[in-house]
Amino acid sequence: IGHSSVSKILKLNKWHPYKLHLVQKLFEDDFDRRIEFCDLMMEMIVDDPLLLNNIVFSDETTLELTENINRHNCSYWSDVNPHWKR
Repeated sequence: IGHSSVSKILKLNKWHPYKLHLVQKLFEDDFDRRIEFCDLMMEMIVDDPLLLNNIVFSDETTLELTENINRHNCSYWSDVNPHWKR
């Protein structure tokens, strides 16, 4: 398919080209931040034992110890329409 045909199809369907960005890189201080978050959550749960009933857990991530990437959770951004997300 030619470039112009692809452009016409995209425009006809109101689709926008996207770039795949892997945005969940781990950094050195992430471990400390996770511990701080856990400490904070534990304090909040002591104050409000029903807190976890008010949090929605979407179970959308798949974490692995290998270098495999869970691509069904990637964010899609459009250069043309910055408000569009998949």
